[in-house]
Amino acid sequence: MTKYAVHNVVLEHSKSPFLYKMDITEKNLDLLKQQYHEVRGHPAFIREFLAGNPSSNAIRMLLNNPDFVTWGDDGSFVIIPNSPYIERDELETNTKHYKDKTGGLALNAWFIHPKQLEESIFSNPEIRKNPKLIQQHYSYVPSLEKTYDVERLDNQKRIRQLEEESGVRYLSSVFDLTREDVPWLKKLKATAMENLQKEYGVTADDKVDLFFHSVISLGTTTLHLHIRVNQQISPMEKQGSIGLDEIIGGLENGKTINEMMLERGVVYHGIKPDNCPKTKEGTVRVPNPFLQKSIRGFEIPIISDLHSFVDKLFNNSAPNLQAVPTR
Repeated sequence: MTKYAVHNVVLEHSKSPFLYKMDITEKNLDLLKQQYHEVRGHPAFIREFLAGNPSSNAIRMLLNNPDFVTWGDDGSFVIIPNSPYIERDELETNTKHYKDKTGGLALNAWFIHPKQLEESIFSNPEIRKNPKLIQQHYSYVPSLEKTYDVERLDNQKRIRQLEEESGVRYLSSVFDLTREDVPWLKKLKATAMENLQKEYGVTADDKVDLFFHSVISLGTTTLHLHIRVNQQISPMEKQGSIGLDEIIGGLENGKTINEMMLERGVVYHGIKPDNCPKTKEGTVRVPNPFLQKSIRGFEIPIISDLHSFVDKLFNNSAPNLQAVPTR
């Protein structure tokens, strides 16, 4: 039987004793969207992949097993295994059963702007279908050292510049999605599900979660869908995410992304301040309400009791909580 578990990467992030509590307001949402459009293109690991960099994890995986990378018909998105979440050697040798590992399978689908596609080695549809042609057509590719990094380069154009020059919208985050994107989102879902079934042996008996993170770091800016199979989604990650089906249903029923997010009122995240977009109406650092560890000998209570817990904790009064002191 498949063991559903929070992946150790997410689990490690969830262990932070403090998170940032961001109020979801119209002003904050508008400011988030503005800042995401000031980011310079893709993070480094996607930039290297599009450039065909031989040191790119995704390129090495693609050349070893082309089936691990799936493009949308028009090149507007690409589905790639999420490197920090998978063990590449085991995925290559045990592809159809990797989903049954404790912690499950994790892929990402990344939006690719037409201008970025045009300037990449994958501009030719034949190369997207047969990536082995990369080795035949290109004797030189840029050499970059950090394949795991999200760093942007100064010569990368800002997202707003790509939009201005091309006249085509850039999907930097969920906040750019509108009702006109529903057919694209449905195609994205269909391609993802077909990819899971065909390449990874996923069946109706498997647990599949398709979602976007709502508030993302500046480092990972560019819309990307998280595709998780047989993985337990942690409470921390779940509250900061918005499901693909939820977005499709909301947009079809006349809601905007902002309206869907405003219904939540607040999002907790662990993004470091130097990599987090700023907010006009304040983001405060609070004890992690999802943490099951202890602070000052008492377990942090459920989120509904968070404010009273903070008051008691920082007023140095003895917490009157129904919790067992840590031994």
